[in-house]
Amino acid sequence: MRIFEFDDSADPGQEYAVRIKLALQTLIGRSASKGQPANYNWAFLNQLPELKGLKLDQATFAKIYDKYPMVSGLVKNFETSGISLKVPGVSQEKEDPGSDIDKSKEKVNQAAASAAPKQLAKAAI
Repeated sequence: MRIFEFDDSADPGQEYAVRIKLALQTLIGRSASKGQPANYNWAFLNQLPELKGLKLDQATFAKIYDKYPMVSGLVKNFETSGISLKVPGVSQEKEDPGSDIDKSKEKVNQAAASAAPKQLAKAAI
């Protein structure tokens, strides 16, 4: 059953907001431990055990977001496709082409390329 199925002006209630807050905090914790951004679609969110029985979509979530700061404080952005959460210490933006990650990959590739001929020469002996 949708939260607002019968009355569009109905208040989702503190209980729903608390359940959503706990689910979002869990997702933020998982993403923070992995050092990844937290971007999820509505279908994924609707499958979470904490949100069992709720049918979240953009319109429903917007009402909860507007009314409850405990939920809005965890959210970076939400749209028709899903939700992006604020993860402390993790950039939500894509890496720039000249980023540290690209530079470290380049260094590893250079080290491997310089070591390969030496290893092949040893193997030929």
